[in-house]
Amino acid sequence: MIIVSNDPAWWSVINADRLGSCFVVATLVAVMYDWALTFGQEVELIWASRVWCQRNTHENKLDSRDNNGL
Repeated sequence: MIIVSNDPAWWSVINADRLGSCFVVATLVAVMYDWALTFGQEVELIWASRVWCQRNTHENKLDSRDNNGL
């Protein structure tokens, strides 16, 4: 059974906990919003360049094998 207390001594603790929870939610929303806005730039600047470097390196290895085999 749950005991519900209406003791005013706990009101400040409850309000502080609710305020802290609001700050946590607001921070998470701000971080997710920032991530959503900058995700396209991240893909373009970081991930696309890594994929291009890996492809270029792979092609260079294939070219060097072809040239060595001649």
